[in-house]
Amino acid sequence: MSLIHNDLPCMDDNDFHHGKPSNHRIFDEPITILAGDALLTLTFDHLADPASYLTDNPIPPAHIIYGVAELSRSIKPKGLVASQMVDIKSTRLAVPFGLDRLEFIHLHKTTFLLEASAIIEAICRQELQ
Repeated sequence: MSLIHNDLPCMDDNDFHHGKPSNHRIFDEPITILAGDALLTLTFDHLADPASYLTDNPIPPAHIIYGVAELSRSIKPKGLVASQMVDIKSTRLAVPFGLDRLEFIHLHKTTFLLEASAIIEAICRQELQ
């Protein structure tokens, strides 16, 4: 979702992603926005569905809720959204920005999502206390 939305003209305005045409170049902007929205929704749907976990031991509902909360934390305004806002503002600056701003973007976008995936795995594996 974040990669699809990030390439949009209203965000980073990238016509290519890893050498291939961006989704908005192939399908147009409205379809690309809806695809990103659908992927985000499907992520939460998958995470919240007990049948999604391939294990002989059912994941306790409380752990599933904690996992959903963790993913939400990584995306909400202090996570990926904050990073995207700083990214957009930074690309519109007339002067180059510093390493501290770039580190903020990477920390709040990429790192928070990677961290969330590791924490969700740990939550699902832990025993109920």
